[in-house]
Amino acid sequence: MLDRPEIKNMRKELEQLLNKYSSEITKYDIELMQGGSFTETEMTFKLAMRLKGGESQLQVDLIRFSALDNVDTTKIADIRGTKYSLVGYKRSARVRPYIAQNLQDNKHYVFTEEQAKEHFGKGEVA
Repeated sequence: MLDRPEIKNMRKELEQLLNKYSSEITKYDIELMQGGSFTETEMTFKLAMRLKGGESQLQVDLIRFSALDNVDTTKIADIRGTKYSLVGYKRSARVRPYIAQNLQDNKHYVFTEEQAKEHFGKGEVA
């Protein structure tokens, strides 16, 4: 019977396999997506493959929606002494769709549309 600790172990083993063979796959980028589903005996993971250097759906959506929200995707925001950069936009996240990366520890954080406009907005320079 599968439980959460066993699923974490399965995911870790799969990630190790992907990392081991990723150097042999030169034409594609492979990404094991977050989440999944499971029953008592089966776990389903989503795997994304794209051409090397191609943009992920989160990056494509960031470009599209940042233009609508008047947000600068190249801007580096300094929030309480920590620098952040926008790296994605998740359409399914209605409240906090913007994904920002902490440039010091590389962790991802989610921002509301208002927070993204406040910190990454294309404002006029005085």
